[in-house]
Amino acid sequence: MGPKLMATDGATPGGGEPVDGGHDLNQVLESFRKRKLFNFASIGAGLLLAILVSAFMVPRYDGIVDLNIHPEGSGALDLGDLADIATGAGGLDWDAKVQTQVLIIQSDPLAWDVVSQLRLDQNPVFMRSGSLDFLGKCKLRVTPAGKSIDTLPPCERYGILRRFSKALEVQALPKTQAVEIRFRSTDAQLAADVANRLTASYLQHNFLTRYQATMQASGWLQDRLKEMKTDVELAGEQLADYQKTANIIGTDESDNLAVSQLSDMGKQLTDAEADRILKEAKYRLAMTGNPELIGTIVPDSVLPTLRGQEAQLNTQLAQAKAEYGSRYPRVVQLQSQVDQVHEALTVEIANIQARFKSEYEAALHTEADLQKSMDRLKQDAFSQSAKFTKYVLLKNEADAKEQLYDDLLKKLDEAGVAAGLKSTNVDVISPADLPIKPALPNIPLFLVVGAAAGLLFGVVGTFVLEQLDHSIRFIGDVEEIVNLPIMGMLPHVAPESLRVDPRTEVTGEARLLRVVIQSPHSEFAEAISALRSALLLASPGAPPKVVMLTSPLPSEGKSLTSVNLAASLALTGRRILLVDADLRRGPRLVSPERKLSGLTGCLSGAATWRDQLQAIPIERGTLMLISAGVRPPNPAELLGSKEMESMIDEWRKEFDFVLIDTPPAAIVTDAIVLSPFADAILLIVRINKTTRFALRQAYSRLAMVSEKVTGVIMNDVEVARQYYGYGSYQKYYSYYHTKD
Repeated sequence: MGPKLMATDGATPGGGEPVDGGHDLNQVLESFRKRKLFNFASIGAGLLLAILVSAFMVPRYDGIVDLNIHPEGSGALDLGDLADIATGAGGLDWDAKVQTQVLIIQSDPLAWDVVSQLRLDQNPVFMRSGSLDFLGKCKLRVTPAGKSIDTLPPCERYGILRRFSKALEVQALPKTQAVEIRFRSTDAQLAADVANRLTASYLQHNFLTRYQATMQASGWLQDRLKEMKTDVELAGEQLADYQKTANIIGTDESDNLAVSQLSDMGKQLTDAEADRILKEAKYRLAMTGNPELIGTIVPDSVLPTLRGQEAQLNTQLAQAKAEYGSRYPRVVQLQSQVDQVHEALTVEIANIQARFKSEYEAALHTEADLQKSMDRLKQDAFSQSAKFTKYVLLKNEADAKEQLYDDLLKKLDEAGVAAGLKSTNVDVISPADLPIKPALPNIPLFLVVGAAAGLLFGVVGTFVLEQLDHSIRFIGDVEEIVNLPIMGMLPHVAPESLRVDPRTEVTGEARLLRVVIQSPHSEFAEAISALRSALLLASPGAPPKVVMLTSPLPSEGKSLTSVNLAASLALTGRRILLVDADLRRGPRLVSPERKLSGLTGCLSGAATWRDQLQAIPIERGTLMLISAGVRPPNPAELLGSKEMESMIDEWRKEFDFVLIDTPPAAIVTDAIVLSPFADAILLIVRINKTTRFALRQAYSRLAMVSEKVTGVIMNDVEVARQYYGYGSYQKYYSYYHTKD
């Protein structure tokens, strides 16, 4: 909920939240607008850094090879799953298998094979020292010609492999079976040679791995088949012996007579149980004695007829009783007929209940007899099944051994063929050609990344600076700190607006009046008019006569607001007195032609206040000014003295309104000691300058000694962003006035 805006001219109650509820978004946009130079500088620094990196970076080239790794083995015959198990690829989905091949290509053995064959340890381009190599313990040096690579110490070997892995990038291309090998170097020819050499080493490694797996599986199969042949023969003999011992005829469990009888008996028991449940339900329903429910399960009974007769006779009986009385012969006759029908109903219901009871008991006995027979057959079936179960286990074991023996024998035959073929599942899509265009520096990408990094730094920096900024930025900030209405919002006034027009006769003390006097239709003048209206309506009955204006900190616009508010009140035809009570700053609003002692002289007894009055030229009404005077040694004591209270009482009688401009309340105590003499106290807050702590401190100090703190005046406000929404205020304002 926004702060209350006590104004009638050009304002809407509701306080500073936009109608669309986008106050938080406006705050964010305002924060970026306020720090736009910081954000532009961050983006510029990012672009400049990208340009410098691009200018000083040594061009780097990429040698690229594309491989196709597919499930089928290029038409070659291999051992299928058995070979996969031997190579460690069994049990994985295809994506996992491709990632496994990527790791193999990036492995140190393949890298060292490329280094050895191309003698990269003797290549000055590859062995060139990097910018951070001085941090390592092991220094890489070009191997002298004629020296074997196997004589390199482990430290240098490790460094060469790490440098190779940093320049190598292997990735599986998404949604394909392709793998891309990319090697980056400052030498274009070296980049292509290394990529092609690594591809050849990988293909050779893939072939040798599968070939060795095939030969290893073939040798293992030959040894295993000899053992399995003996196991198959032994399992067949054990199965035949047990079948003869257990008297088992047939090879299927369905040949068991006990099981067949048990199945038939189970069906009969299920039917009997269903019949018992149905009859029990009817019996339970009949036992309720409800004729209507019983009639639903025995539709052919006389119950519906008797119920109809009973209802008809009850109707006639009720009519006869109502017409003739209960002793009339016709009534007695009808009562006798009702009793007879009711007795017939009772007898019929009892007969139906007896019938359903007998049927239920018969079904219950039938189910019990079948259950006993079922239990007896179960015992027989269990006895026979125990024997047959062991027989089935022996038979399955014999069949499994025989099946495994046949499969391994088939694999052995295939292995003899596969061992002589190149069993591979990798095809080269395109070898690495000599790269023409360098991969780095990528100037467009660097510029985009630099701009994005600068923007990110600017955004983060803006949020950090905003979190560290404790000044009042929005109207809602005031409501969070003090529970006061917003009396007015004054727009920003450019310094050139306060310059005195040389063509006018405005003297020095009226310099701050230029906005209202010479620009009566400006936004600032309209805001002062709104503040004037809010002040006149600030209290029920008569408006406050003595108004004190103060602020938490210096340079928050007290003098500008006080002078223009006094002028606005004077333009309504009233007598206005403006008192400069900021004694600590000496004379300010004073005509250079007059030597006056000001308010200091009045309080010290050196002069009367009537002698210190200065008239400010106004078209209509009267605006008088009492300046501060010379700086006294004890300003707070003078402002809180009896003389000050007495003068304020005289001013109440002499003028319609008295406006007192006081020092900041959060720094000195002048405004605090003067506040009990005022009818209303207005606290001026300047956007982006007044801090939250200062506002809270000033309000608490004033509230401790006076209950007349009436409201807050927001100064230096961009009204279009604080209240009316971006860009809309000027459009609506120009509907009535052109920009002055």
